[in-house]
Amino acid sequence: MYKRILVGFDGSEPSKHALSAAVTLAKESNGEVLALTAVRAPEAAELEGEVDEALREADGPLGKAITWGKQEAKRAGVNCTFRKQIGHAAELLTRIAEESKHDLLVLGRRGRSPVKHWLIGSTTDRIVDHASCAVLIVH
Repeated sequence: MYKRILVGFDGSEPSKHALSAAVTLAKESNGEVLALTAVRAPEAAELEGEVDEALREADGPLGKAITWGKQEAKRAGVNCTFRKQIGHAAELLTRIAEESKHDLLVLGRRGRSPVKHWLIGSTTDRIVDHASCAVLIVH
């Protein structure tokens, strides 16, 4: 069924729920999981060091969440890789899903008010509109 599963992971509770669902599905299908964290580069980043610093700064609370995720996957016996990459979440996740030929993209749902959603849009909506594979949104 779903052998190659990509998860949008930022360490938040919704992304932890998404990772748990992905690990469960991967276990059932003897698949593997890639948990991808999209890190926004500083607006005026011009030097390679500034981009590297943005990646390092993303470690803080995310590091604890990744440790938790690795333990979850290990308990389930699922191969799960964690990766951080500079980019906008919607663009990055849809591109990686297509390039790496993932079968499923799993996302946690944050739940915004209708007004806020209308004003700023939704990463989830963008992914659903542009993904080349199935998308599972975990509440």
